[in-house]
Amino acid sequence: MLQDVPRLRRRLRYTVVLLIALVSANMAVLGWWLFRDPLARPEKQSSKQVARTEMLKQLRTDSNAFVFIGDSHWEYFPLAGTFPDRPVQNRGIAGITSTELNRHALDLCGPRPSAVFIEIGANNIFQHQPIAVFKSDIRTLLNGLQERFPQARIILHTIPPTLDKGLDHAVRAHNEVLAACAREFSIELLDLDPHFRTGSTMDPAITYDGVHLNAEGYQRWAALLKPYIDGHEKGGTPTP
Repeated sequence: MLQDVPRLRRRLRYTVVLLIALVSANMAVLGWWLFRDPLARPEKQSSKQVARTEMLKQLRTDSNAFVFIGDSHWEYFPLAGTFPDRPVQNRGIAGITSTELNRHALDLCGPRPSAVFIEIGANNIFQHQPIAVFKSDIRTLLNGLQERFPQARIILHTIPPTLDKGLDHAVRAHNEVLAACAREFSIELLDLDPHFRTGSTMDPAITYDGVHLNAEGYQRWAALLKPYIDGHEKGGTPTP
């Protein structure tokens, strides 16, 4: 019986080590889930999306405003401070997909927007939604905007790259859809990719988390937007 004691101790030690490893693995998965990019956590974002969407729909959007609709890239953009003398209306909603934007876009744009700036698609990629759904959503969105606001200039933006090389193919594929839709509906396309990219990823100098932009990133974007906003204010055609 005493001879079995060392064997039992070894088994107990192995069991304890295995339990510690399992607990550590579970904690790692939990930490990744809680702190990974919010764009990839639709469950955590849903209540915030609903609250912000309802708040934006309650706000008064002036006629002849420049309305910005889309995801967190717009919501986090300090548009009012960047263009203080322009009637900009930020209607960005973090975490939103193209399908969700379709449900609310017309209500978010107000009675008679002068221009509608659209940036959407990153969350479709993060949530692995079919690209066919994305294409259908964009076509429905553009058709609805042109029917409701025939006087408005519509500027469609491509999806910015990220620091994740594994997402680069999906970003490029979605941007090809956006470019094709822009041609189909004869609207303007502002291609962010050459201004935000270094090689196969986003320029690290313009992001703080690999997805969202920092001050440098938004300064670059503002410089691209300025000709559109200034040109439209003067009644001319922007030449970015």
